[in-house]
Amino acid sequence: MSERGVRLATGDLADRDALTKAVAGVEAVFGLSVPFGRGGKEEEVAQGRLLVDVAAALGVHLV
Repeated sequence: MSERGVRLATGDLADRDALTKAVAGVEAVFGLSVPFGRGGKEEEVAQGRLLVDVAAALGVHLV
Protein backbone atom coordinates (compact mmCIF):
# COMPACT_ATOMS: atom_id res chain seq x y z
CA MET A 1 0.00 0.00 0.00
CA SER A 2 2.97 2.33 0.32
CA GLU A 3 2.74 3.13 -3.39
CA ARG A 4 -0.61 4.77 -2.56
CA GLY A 5 0.82 6.77 0.31
CA VAL A 6 -0.37 4.43 3.06
CA ARG A 7 1.98 3.32 5.83
CA LEU A 8 1.10 0.79 8.51
CA ALA A 9 2.52 1.54 11.93
CA THR A 10 2.09 -0.96 14.74
CA GLY A 11 3.00 -0.41 18.32
CA ASP A 12 1.93 0.28 21.86
CA LEU A 13 -0.97 2.73 22.02
CA ALA A 14 -0.07 3.45 25.64
CA ASP A 15 3.43 4.71 24.72
CA ARG A 16 3.36 8.47 24.01
CA ASP A 17 6.89 8.50 22.54
CA ALA A 18 6.14 5.60 20.18
CA LEU A 19 2.89 7.23 19.05
CA THR A 20 4.59 10.56 18.48
CA LYS A 21 7.26 8.89 16.36
CA ALA A 22 4.68 6.91 14.35
CA VAL A 23 2.46 9.95 13.73
CA ALA A 24 5.18 12.49 12.93
CA GLY A 25 5.12 13.63 9.32
CA VAL A 26 1.78 12.14 8.30
CA GLU A 27 -1.42 13.88 7.23
CA ALA A 28 -3.92 11.51 8.84
CA VAL A 29 -4.13 8.57 11.23
CA PHE A 30 -6.71 5.79 11.31
CA GLY A 31 -6.60 4.71 14.93
CA LEU A 32 -7.91 1.40 16.20
CA SER A 33 -7.90 0.07 19.73
CA VAL A 34 -9.68 -2.87 21.32
CA PRO A 35 -10.85 -3.55 24.89
CA PHE A 36 -9.25 -7.01 25.04
CA GLY A 37 -6.09 -6.10 26.95
CA ARG A 38 -5.51 -6.60 30.65
CA GLY A 39 -6.97 -3.17 31.42
CA GLY A 40 -10.23 -3.79 29.54
CA LYS A 41 -12.42 -0.85 28.59
CA GLU A 42 -10.51 1.63 30.79
CA GLU A 43 -7.25 0.81 29.02
CA GLU A 44 -8.92 1.22 25.63
CA VAL A 45 -10.29 4.64 26.63
CA ALA A 46 -6.86 5.74 27.91
CA GLN A 47 -5.22 4.63 24.65
CA GLY A 48 -7.80 6.51 22.59
CA ARG A 49 -7.31 9.67 24.60
CA LEU A 50 -3.54 9.46 24.20
CA LEU A 51 -3.89 9.00 20.44
CA VAL A 52 -6.21 12.02 20.27
CA ASP A 53 -3.74 14.10 22.31
CA VAL A 54 -0.76 13.13 20.15
CA ALA A 55 -2.63 13.73 16.88
CA ALA A 56 -3.86 17.12 18.11
CA ALA A 57 -0.40 18.16 19.29
CA LEU A 58 1.05 17.36 15.86
CA GLY A 59 -1.88 18.76 13.86
CA VAL A 60 -2.70 15.38 12.32
CA HIS A 61 -6.22 14.46 11.18
CA LEU A 62 -7.52 11.50 13.21
CA VAL A 63 -10.11 9.06 11.87
